Amino acid sequence: MAHLDTREIVTFRELIISEIIQTEALIALLDRKGIISKQELLDGE
Repeated sequence: MAHLDTREIVTFRELIISEIIQTEALIALLDRKGIISKQELLDGE
């Protein structure tokens, strides 16, 4: 079995927080560029 380096292990909470931050940044970029608005994303249109 492979040895896991404890310095490289992240918690599930850290992973989720990272994903949320990335998603929010992508949504802000798409909105700023006028590709799709935040409201359109929320409405699912």
